[in-house]
Amino acid sequence: TGLTKKSYVETVIKAIQRCKNEGVDIDVRFLVAIDRRNGTEVAMETVELAEEFMLSSGGLVVGIDLSGDPTVGHGRHLLPALERAKNCGLKLSLHLSEVPSQLEESDLLLNLPPDRIGHGTFLHPEMGGSQHLVDKVTKNNIPLELCLTSNVKGQTIPCYSKHHFRHWYQMGHPVVLCTDDKGVFC
Repeated sequence: TGLTKKSYVETVIKAIQRCKNEGVDIDVRFLVAIDRRNGTEVAMETVELAEEFMLSSGGLVVGIDLSGDPTVGHGRHLLPALERAKNCGLKLSLHLSEVPSQLEESDLLLNLPPDRIGHGTFLHPEMGGSQHLVDKVTKNNIPLELCLTSNVKGQTIPCYSKHHFRHWYQMGHPVVLCTDDKGVFC
């Protein structure tokens, strides 16, 4: 397509600005995504790009989203990029504990701490996580984005009644109910 990362971000920013200029009644901010499959070097390049646009986009680029296949790589390899993002003022939205084998990684990344957690399926002890992880999340009041349909369809939980939403809701912890890309389910 000839589209570079930079031109992609520029295109998204222009579309957001166009909607704003046309009076579309929605407040949009942009998180630039780090795909964990692409490794440390690409993660750092992505943070540098987000930092550049944070400074030049009039407040539209506000952070980094760590996502991608949770079974690939380990967050420790991305820590330098995430720390740089945090230190330069970018917000961090991190997909954490999407699979049960991420307890060590989740513990490490919660030390940043992130500004938002995606999924967090296996943070709570009743879901295979630990009270230590829950304490880190609640101490920092980190909201969770919970994708119920994604978790059921992706079979990380058996059914809606067993979803970890109930644990966080019962604690009065901030949660947002979301959905993943519908293409995942078609």
